[in-house]
Amino acid sequence: MTITKGVNFQEENSAKDLFEDSFDDGGVWIDCRFIDCELSGANIYDSIFENCVFERTCLYWCSIFMTKFINCRFFNCDLRGSFTEVRFEKCHFLNNEVGDNNLGGLHRMGKDNFGRNRS
Repeated sequence: MTITKGVNFQEENSAKDLFEDSFDDGGVWIDCRFIDCELSGANIYDSIFENCVFERTCLYWCSIFMTKFINCRFFNCDLRGSFTEVRFEKCHFLNNEVGDNNLGGLHRMGKDNFGRNRS
């Protein structure tokens, strides 16, 4: 399992190159920033993201399985990927796109950080 700490990904190509090598086999990502990244189509399996920031990052058509997001922040992201057995602990979400992604799964959203119901 690869551990990546404190890296800023601000160009689409650097994030795409990295996920091809690291996301598929699991990994630990600590204090990383994913800004304006296109991760659509990535397979993220059995990974841990801790204290990471996702800003204007596209996870549409992304398949995320058995992954933990701990104390992460998601701002203006497209979160219409397939999240299966994924845990979000102490995460913050603001102005993200959620909903159908044509992947065939059932999508449910609970309450947002302000106590409002989301569908």
